[in-house]
Amino acid sequence: IAAASGMLAHGLVDTVWYRPQVITLWWLMVGIIASFYVPSARISGTSE
Repeated sequence: IAAASGMLAHGLVDTVWYRPQVITLWWLMVGIIASFYVPSARISGTSE
């Protein structure tokens, strides 16, 4: 999450988002962070 925040902050002052390598890294980080998401229903053991 820190890397994503840093890239967003850097994007405010530089044209970093126009480079394909950076965009690929951004979506890789988003995918890795999203893969760790566990819905709360799965943690508590209850089902809907």
